[in-house]
Order: sequence, then C-alpha cells, then structure tokens
Amino acid sequence: MKKFVLLYHGHHSPTPELEAAWNDWIQRRAASFVDVGNPFGPGRRITKDRTIELSLSSNPASGYSILKAEHIDAAEQILEGCPIIDSVTLYEALPT
Repeated sequence: MKKFVLLYHGHHSPTPELEAAWNDWIQRRAASFVDVGNPFGPGRRITKDRTIELSLSSNPASGYSILKAEHIDAAEQILEGCPIIDSVTLYEALPT
C-alpha cells in the first residue's frame, strides 16, 4: 500500500452543512485515511533569498490529508464526491 498526500486548494467558510457533509464523506472512507489532516492558516514561503507572508486568500494550499491506496488512480477515486474540493494536488509519498 502506498501513501498519498493531498493538498487542498480553495477556501470554504465552515457551515454546519459543509461540516456534516465533510464528516459523512470522511466516515465512508475512513479506512483509506492515514491522517484526515487539517485546514491551513496563514503561512510563509521561505526561500534562500527571502520570506513571503501568505494570507488565507493568497495561500496556494488550504489544507492537507494523507491516504493510502494501491496506486495514484485508486487514490484519485477515493476523492470522488469530496464536498470541499475546488481542486486538489495529489502526490505519492515515496518511501525513504
């Protein structure tokens, strides 16, 4: 089984309906998640030359999750119906 990191993009204001939809979606896929993850707050992009402050509106990622699947196509299928996706970047986490 491989691990995949999901970086969520886009920001949704939390509402009771959205939280219920998210919790229901996660519950139905709980066996696939290693870490359900968290939303992101403001951050910083740090390079060797400078630091750039990132606000919630400028942040290229709004949260993360880690899941397990046999291959990237299976990981993508797990995301079907996710209620908070504007877009997701999906990375395979390579073993060290």
